[in-house]
Amino acid sequence: MRFKIIGVLVLSTLWIFVPAQAAGQPETGDGGSALFDRLSRDLMCLCGCNSTIKSCPHTDCGYAIPARKKIMEMVGDGKTYDEVVAAFVSERGEVALASPRKEGFNLVGYAMPFFALALAAVAVATLAARWAKQGATAHPAGRNNEPAERPGPDNGALAEKLKKELEEFE
Repeated sequence: MRFKIIGVLVLSTLWIFVPAQAAGQPETGDGGSALFDRLSRDLMCLCGCNSTIKSCPHTDCGYAIPARKKIMEMVGDGKTYDEVVAAFVSERGEVALASPRKEGFNLVGYAMPFFALALAAVAVATLAARWAKQGATAHPAGRNNEPAERPGPDNGALAEKLKKELEEFE
């Protein structure tokens, strides 16, 4: 019974949500819908929602709706992907792109996570090796499950005192 209720709720949510999503996207009758989808995924909505033009959550967005129309007009005029992107970048700058171009200084943004990960791995390996070496030199008798002797002049006196107290304890 529980699964039937959950299924009905999921289907009713999809029945309401899917047509609302489809209504916000313009249709192309000439086969340019794939190019439109790619462009609307690769260009940012600049209304402040931090989403792409395709996934802008605002139903009355002041930027995404005109941008979708502009993309549709440019695709309808036969413009290529690069021409449409260049037009948006020339109008709004690099912030119009959903991801930075893979050229120039932007390559640092693509390479830095991998470099930082490698650097962190080297640092962890170095620290682990150093700690292991310090542990081996600090407690050499600890490896053979033998107690390490404490340095100091009273070691023998302390051992005798310990034996005496243990005998009295039993």
